[in-house]
Amino acid sequence: MTRLNALLPVSLALLASACGSKLDSAHLKQAEINQVSAAQLANDAFTQIKSLPFGWYGTDACDDRAYLSSIALALKGIPTQHVMLVKGEQNLPLLPPKFKGSVRWRNHIAPVVNGIVVDPATGDAPAHVDAWKIAAGLQPADKKSKTLFVPGSLGFVSGSKLLRNVVQPAIDRGETFPVPKSMADMPKFHYDAASTSFTNVMFELQTDAERKKLCVFAADMLNTLSSQNKLDFSTRYVGESMIPPAWPCAIETDGKRVFPIGNFK
Repeated sequence: MTRLNALLPVSLALLASACGSKLDSAHLKQAEINQVSAAQLANDAFTQIKSLPFGWYGTDACDDRAYLSSIALALKGIPTQHVMLVKGEQNLPLLPPKFKGSVRWRNHIAPVVNGIVVDPATGDAPAHVDAWKIAAGLQPADKKSKTLFVPGSLGFVSGSKLLRNVVQPAIDRGETFPVPKSMADMPKFHYDAASTSFTNVMFELQTDAERKKLCVFAADMLNTLSSQNKLDFSTRYVGESMIPPAWPCAIETDGKRVFPIGNFK
């Protein structure tokens, strides 16, 4: 794996000299430390989410994996954004080179830590945004693509009320979201989006062993968020009815099959 801090820091002293800057060595040293720290945090975040039971196959549900990843990182005190790459040309799908033509995307979404994309679906290490867009399959001829950013606790979770009622209207109005520098800057996560993501990722997993791991992980994660008052219940959604009886940890509630991902009132 190519560690990102091998690319950092840029030679700040040379840059300052070329621009005629009067920056002193202490400021340059601190800037280098900040860059290396950001890279190390991104490396640590990448390692953590790659180990999560999300099935990084490159199939659908990138929005859902990103949302669950941001929850996991938030519980470690790491604020995130999500980046969405949207293709601009109808006949130019995203063709991530990792999958050698077997995967075609209309868009792709991944978590961002300190401006660095952490995406096990497209590579084996964190990447800066421009490099990530290439790894996500942006074709050079596509000059109309868009890159959108939102806080990780909002996300782009397709099918969620959070996306429909909050995120999409703000994007349509041309609004931008502040970059969260700490967990204090992060809006609350939404139970609606988390449970939607959980259900969608369950559909993508290929074995019961993976699904059991996700059940345990999701229940623990959401209960912890709730206990820390970091989970918004203003919209409620739990995947139901469509859940196959053979799936693990499904329970019967009011005649519907749901997952016990938290005992919330």
